[in-house]
Amino acid sequence: MLVSLDGFDEIRERHGETWAHTLIHTIGEQIREGLRDADSVFQIDEGLLAVLLPRTSEPAALDVARKIRVLIAGLHLRDGRVTSQLTACMGVAGAKAAKTPEDVLDRANAALAAARNEGSNTIRAASI
Repeated sequence: MLVSLDGFDEIRERHGETWAHTLIHTIGEQIREGLRDADSVFQIDEGLLAVLLPRTSEPAALDVARKIRVLIAGLHLRDGRVTSQLTACMGVAGAKAAKTPEDVLDRANAALAAARNEGSNTIRAASI
């Protein structure tokens, strides 16, 4: 699963690189706390987290994505007196049909792109 914070580039421009990195780190920690011990979270690019769910079916991974959406929504961004709820788009891809790890990443990226095209706070699964 790939998780991309909605509006990350604008947040980074407004608050700076260090603050944006801290925000992504905090989101990663929030997700880690909500996962099983076998699962893991990695930052793989600017504002992009990969959540690995070994031994999890794609339908179950979609359920996990919905839980992650709630975890992220529990975090709020305060800019002066204005507070806004954080949201993220997610792309989910299973590894069962993949021949290489790159296949899984490519499928997850395609699902994430589809989610982003639909709008903020969207989850999409890769087509089989």
